[in-house]
Amino acid sequence: MWQHAMEIVLVLFLIIGCGYLIYLFRERKVQLKEDYFGLVYGLLYTLEGSDISSDTVKKILRTVSDAVSFVESNYKNEPNDVKEDKAVELIVSVLQGFNLKSEIPLDSIKYLIRIACAFLPPTRANSQVNNLNP
Repeated sequence: MWQHAMEIVLVLFLIIGCGYLIYLFRERKVQLKEDYFGLVYGLLYTLEGSDISSDTVKKILRTVSDAVSFVESNYKNEPNDVKEDKAVELIVSVLQGFNLKSEIPLDSIKYLIRIACAFLPPTRANSQVNNLNP
């Protein structure tokens, strides 16, 4: 009897918690289907006013991706920290052209760069993915 009552209470807490999470997302006007791995919410948290839109977030993510691809193809033999600094410089200069009213912190830009690097194809011939035989 006691275990059954406890299970009901835990299920109620789970439902209330999920409802509250959805409420928080709606309050911030984040649509869950467009939230790319939580990146949209993180970027919208730093943007203010008219800068908050999915189009702005998409432009920022495309800019980061393009900059990372450019730096990886042009600075292949440089250490990763140098490539990251080059990508930050490039992204900041492009973002200044967007005329955003709020500034995106450099730490957020660096995190986006690292995520974009993870989505690049492997460059080494002996990578673990290439050694898999289906």
